[in-house]
Amino acid sequence: MGNGLTTFWFITAIIIIFIIAFLLYETLKYRYLYKKMNYEKELTESELKLIRNQLNPHFIFNTLNTIQSYLSSNDSFKAMTHLSKLGKFIRNILEYSGERLISLEEELDNINLYLELEKFRFTRLFNFKIDFENRIKPETLLVTPFTIFPFVENILKNELLVSQTPGFLELNFYIRNEKLMCNITVKDKPVVRSKKTGKNTGQSLNPRHLNKTTLHLSKQNDKITNSKNAVSLKKEAEPADVKTLLSFPLIYA
Repeated sequence: MGNGLTTFWFITAIIIIFIIAFLLYETLKYRYLYKKMNYEKELTESELKLIRNQLNPHFIFNTLNTIQSYLSSNDSFKAMTHLSKLGKFIRNILEYSGERLISLEEELDNINLYLELEKFRFTRLFNFKIDFENRIKPETLLVTPFTIFPFVENILKNELLVSQTPGFLELNFYIRNEKLMCNITVKDKPVVRSKKTGKNTGQSLNPRHLNKTTLHLSKQNDKITNSKNAVSLKKEAEPADVKTLLSFPLIYA
């Protein structure tokens, strides 16, 4: 009788433990799925914001207007060439926005397209150059999509296109202390300053704020890059030029 009662309580305890373990597992599973859904929702919203930020309707409308003007003047070759570039630029944004990381080559290809389209609109206002240290192979390095692009766009609008004086935009990439460095420099462009304050009068937006969504996505990639700071920024102005220095963790494909 005693052995039978002991067996009964033993089996009952096993069943209770099993039920508790099952309920605990289901609870943890639900919490995991809930957090995963929220994470994916937040990431999707960030990606949509990123697309909206990059697909600037004013830029697209103004570029199409310029293309139309070339068509009106019977320069169909130049018009169709830049229409093709605009189409590729938009396609790249839609394609890259769904990626966690893209190659530096792809990031710079889109920047090059953007600068060529803006140069198409402002023919005599600026030229540009993208240069690399010899040991850098852009196709082998990875970056978060559109990490560099917003800084280039901001500098172009607020430093190069604020006056009618021609300028030169240069992007230099090199490796220092196991980091990928990007030095964005505006050359041959006078810095317009207020006589009262001595400050730059251009309505320059803070690139950190401008690139808020990109930085958010960069933080999402911290788990991939094992980096505390996906991107860091240093900006300085000199009488002869304006420099913005970006640094990224080295991530190889």
